[in-house]
Amino acid sequence: MSFCVAFTSQSPLLEMTVRLRILPAVRCLFDKTVHVKVEGLSPHKPLILRSEVVDDRGIIFKATAQYRADERGCVDVSRAASLGGSYTGVEPMGLFWSMLPETPHHKLLKKTVLTPMQVEISAMDGGNGGEVLASEINYREFMVEGMKRIPLKEGRLRGVLFVPPGPGPFPAIVDLYTLGGRLTEPRASLLASKGFVVMALAYHSYEDLPKNPEYFDLEYYEEAIKYLLSLPEVSRTNCVKISSFQNNIFCGLNLLLGYCVSGIN
Repeated sequence: MSFCVAFTSQSPLLEMTVRLRILPAVRCLFDKTVHVKVEGLSPHKPLILRSEVVDDRGIIFKATAQYRADERGCVDVSRAASLGGSYTGVEPMGLFWSMLPETPHHKLLKKTVLTPMQVEISAMDGGNGGEVLASEINYREFMVEGMKRIPLKEGRLRGVLFVPPGPGPFPAIVDLYTLGGRLTEPRASLLASKGFVVMALAYHSYEDLPKNPEYFDLEYYEEAIKYLLSLPEVSRTNCVKISSFQNNIFCGLNLLLGYCVSGIN
């Protein structure tokens, strides 16, 4: 005797086939846009999406968003609007930019660019105690394949040099993310992934650099520019650019060094 069992679209067993996808791929550069798509839900089912990441200090950052599946049992955050949680409306990257630390007053810290930031995305039942239906990890990389990361210890210059893959030569950037002393590599590595040779330059409180310099040493930055221009990977026909998080420093150094070093923009 044989038996045949048919399941309707409302069968709870079908919920076991729920699939969460991170598109276009689970691995991407940190500054690339992705979006989350959940399939295999019951039509119009309430759903909670949660993002979570642990930074290099062990601080947990989280965000949540409430959705409702469409008639096909699908939630696509690039089209569907969040109904509540950490943000509302159609926000393809909302689960990323709206994350907040569990420990207040902390910023997301990434000390090394050699490993990706791992963001876990979970789809949870919105009407059944938050049971996790599916999850996936988005690996957000800081370096493209073939990029070189070279610790910089040349004369009194200290920092890290990032050289993109390929034959070159490339335009160059001196990256002064902050003058607070701590070397910050993520932005420099991402700029290098766009085809620049980038020097993440430390100014003080790093390795053997002075902790509290008595004056602002413009010649230090002049040395950095000249060193970049001496590298075979750096184009002689493109200008060296200065990038700074602090706009007053950016403008001042560009104006001052423009008089001191030929080839700087």
